[in-house]
Amino acid sequence: MQKTLTLLVLAASAGPLLSACSSGGPLGATASLPGSTAAVSSGVRSASSPAPDASRTYVTIPTSDSIQTDLISTFPTGTFVAKNSFKTKFKIPGKPLTCGFNQEGPCNFYDAFTMSGNAITIDVSIPDVDRVYTLMNAYSPPSGQQIATIEFVGSEGATQTFDLVAGDDIRDFYHGSFANSLNNGIKGVLAKNAFTCDDPTNCLGGAGTGDVYTGEAGTYNIDEQEYKLSSAFKTQTLDEIVITDTDSSATPILLGITTKSVK
Repeated sequence: MQKTLTLLVLAASAGPLLSACSSGGPLGATASLPGSTAAVSSGVRSASSPAPDASRTYVTIPTSDSIQTDLISTFPTGTFVAKNSFKTKFKIPGKPLTCGFNQEGPCNFYDAFTMSGNAITIDVSIPDVDRVYTLMNAYSPPSGQQIATIEFVGSEGATQTFDLVAGDDIRDFYHGSFANSLNNGIKGVLAKNAFTCDDPTNCLGGAGTGDVYTGEAGTYNIDEQEYKLSSAFKTQTLDEIVITDTDSSATPILLGITTKSVK
């Protein structure tokens, strides 16, 4: 059964130990949090954050942990440009410094899905959206398993849902015994690697422990997904982005969202 809890910021918590092939994420509640401009039920509004390209908008995501202390030590904060042909820009917060296993890292990614059915609803208000880009990976995703869905909801009734399937458009952030490939078998979604590094050569990673100082050595990846929305969204306002965990054996992790509008 899905639970929904309205929050503004999720408190940081340390992740449990999982297998040596994927890091453990922290437990947390399902949340409905603000995105770029829309009000949440508490009446609080989040400031819009336009990207340098006027057609693109950075979406504020909920945060439960720190990329730099829990996932990959060298992943940049500020404006991150995907290292692929998309070259999408994402906004990665560098503050507050209250998250991660030691509660001293920047709060800048979300991994507080605790079981299948948990969801986050990100309220936005972005007109004429044509494409949406996410930075998403997972903990311990079995190859071929649908681990989550992402749904887009328009102001005039348009809805579109994409499956996130391990090995197709999402994979483990650590190259181990779980899904390591991006075969792009999901219609409307194109996934590409956006950042990679090797522990200990040029980064430290948190696989297996949720702590970059004690995690497994090896290759770490952050990947980008491009979602092509239907033409109906080009004349509507994108109101909600809903990410739902659909597999209790794996945990999706969200690092960023950027949208592209046609006007």
